[in-house]
Amino acid sequence: MAKKAPSHELSQEVLMLGYLCIKDIEGLKEKVAVLDRFDLPDAAIGQIVGKNDQAIRDTRRSPKKNPKIKKVD
Repeated sequence: MAKKAPSHELSQEVLMLGYLCIKDIEGLKEKVAVLDRFDLPDAAIGQIVGKNDQAIRDTRRSPKKNPKIKKVD
């Protein structure tokens, strides 16, 4: 019988596919946005992009900038 990975650990195939999805994307915010579509946990996203879990959570919480609104001086 094949050994099954625990549910909290993702297989290397999933991690590799995640990496391939973001390899050409610039910026952490964009990478996290793409990987969020796959419902990956913070730890897995952090492992793929090379950051810790807290950096991923902070990236998700950072305020969204509206490019249409311009600051008037």
